Amino acid sequence: MFFTGAGTSVESGIPTFRVDTKNTTAFWNAFDPLKVCDMLTFRTNREESFSFHNAFRKAVEKAQPNSFHHFVKQWQDECKARNIQLIVITQNVDDLFERAGVDDVLHVHGDIRYMQCLGRNHRWFVGFENLEYDGKCLVCDCRVCKPGVVFFNEIAPMYEPVLKTLKSLSRRDVLVVMGTSCTVFPIEPILHNGSVKKIFSGLQLPENVHEALWDHVILGQCTETIKHIKTIVEEHHKDLTDNPPPKPMERGKFRRGKKVVL
Repeated sequence: MFFTGAGTSVESGIPTFRVDTKNTTAFWNAFDPLKVCDMLTFRTNREESFSFHNAFRKAVEKAQPNSFHHFVKQWQDECKARNIQLIVITQNVDDLFERAGVDDVLHVHGDIRYMQCLGRNHRWFVGFENLEYDGKCLVCDCRVCKPGVVFFNEIAPMYEPVLKTLKSLSRRDVLVVMGTSCTVFPIEPILHNGSVKKIFSGLQLPENVHEALWDHVILGQCTETIKHIKTIVEEHHKDLTDNPPPKPMERGKFRRGKKVVL
C-alpha cells in the first residue's frame, strides 16, 4: 500500500504545499491557505480562492507523470499477474497517477479536476477549465460552488474509510509512505502497528514522526528510491513464503532496517 504526498509530484513540476524543495517553492509560502483554501473564509474570499485553484489546475494540466508514476504502474501490473494488490492512496489532488495508467487511485483530499456545490454536495467533472467563482451547480442550480478538493476546516469524507483500511494492515502487508510531511493526515497512530512493515521515503524524515516507528527510512527523490523500495518489498514477500507466521507471543518482533540515503 502506497500512501503518497505532494513530494511525489515535485519532479513533474508541481510544487509541494509545505516544504521547499531544490527547484520549487512551497505553495503555502506564496499563498495564504487561510484565504484561498479554508472553509471558514471561503464565502468571503471566493474570487481569490478560485483564482488560486484555476492557476493550480493549469499547473496540473501542464505537468506530466514522472518515472515514479510509471514505475508504480508497471509494478501494479506485475502484482496483478501474481494475485497481489498494489494500492495507491494519495493526498495529492492531481491526476498524475491516473495519467500513468495506475488503477483505483484513492484521493483522500479530493481531485482538482472536479467541482462541488455546497447546497447538496453534488460533484461534476470540469477537467482543467478556468472557472468563475459565481458559477452555479450543474445539477441543482446551487449558486455557491467550490473546487472539488478538501479545504481546511472541511470534513474529509475519505479519512474514516482510509484509516480503517490502514488499521487493518497485517504482517503480510507493506505500507510505503512517500513524499509527505505527515502533517495533515493523522497517520502517526497507524505507525504504532507492530505487525505491518513500514517504509518511509522522502527528502527528509518528518520531525513529527519518530524514526524508530519505521522499518526502513530511505531518503532521496521518489524517482531514485522506488527501485530500492521494490527490492525491500520483494524480499519481504519472499520471507513470508519461506517462513511460517510467528506464534502470537512473537508478534511485533521484527528487524529494523538502516536509514538509506540515495
